[in-house]
Amino acid sequence: MRSGVCVALVLVLATSSVRADPTPTEIQAARELFAKAEKDEDAGQWSEALDKLRRAASVKVTPGIRFHIALCEEKLNQLVAALADYVAADQDAHEQNNKDVIEAVADPLRTLRIRVPTLTITVPQANGAHVELDGKEIAQGLYGAAMPVEPGMHRVQARASGKRPFTTQVQLSEREAETTTVKWLDIAQPNEGGATLDARETPPASDQPHAIKWAAIVTTTLAVATLGFGIGAYVAAGGAQQTLFQQCSAMPDCSGLRTTVRAWDAVALASWIASAGLTTLAVVLWLKPSTKVDRVAIELRPGGLALAGSF
Repeated sequence: MRSGVCVALVLVLATSSVRADPTPTEIQAARELFAKAEKDEDAGQWSEALDKLRRAASVKVTPGIRFHIALCEEKLNQLVAALADYVAADQDAHEQNNKDVIEAVADPLRTLRIRVPTLTITVPQANGAHVELDGKEIAQGLYGAAMPVEPGMHRVQARASGKRPFTTQVQLSEREAETTTVKWLDIAQPNEGGATLDARETPPASDQPHAIKWAAIVTTTLAVATLGFGIGAYVAAGGAQQTLFQQCSAMPDCSGLRTTVRAWDAVALASWIASAGLTTLAVVLWLKPSTKVDRVAIELRPGGLALAGSF
């Protein structure tokens, strides 16, 4: 097969004149470069062969030269470039009825179309959208279209008017088809006072943190006050109990003194319970200033004092 392509190449070089007619010296040099490139291919020296083939192509591009260029690119794992040159070789061969190249390109072209990975970049609507793949701008007509890319890591960068720059990386292996979507985020805009606010965010109500701060202060004060009142009640209960011990033996009926002791004990216990509840609420208000407090109250209920509130 290779000899057939070589013969076709030589014939076309000798008889074709699409550009300014090559001189006999140029034709001979191209033949020699092609022959040396074949030897490099046989030795597996694909880079050297590719260099010689491209130099020969500068004299005259033929289906045979395109085929060998694509073959070298494929061996060097330059799959996208190889696919493009195989397609070009096939088209040129059909136009020139070069059956040798048509047959030679059929199998690698079919295989390579499966091997080459594709990347689809979806770009939401935005004014002045500009997208780059590996530093090269992508035509807007290719947004959302599957594009053949080389295996490996690829960098996608995008920018648009009023949007933050977007950057992402995509790793692709052979035969993979990947889709990535550009995510636009609005650029922060200054408000009337000069402060910067994100266009996607709304400022919190200015009076809510202030109200919660005062609620925390009041709740803390009440917690301390009820704790102190409970301690006072406990001390009063202790004094009443001392009196009970001293006077009860001399009195025919001590029920009044016992009632007094129980009352102070109940007041002390209720005060401590209320203080504990108020302390818990104060901690919540200090640690979570965004918590909304609608109502806080201490209520007298049949079982004693109770803390009531809504958040």
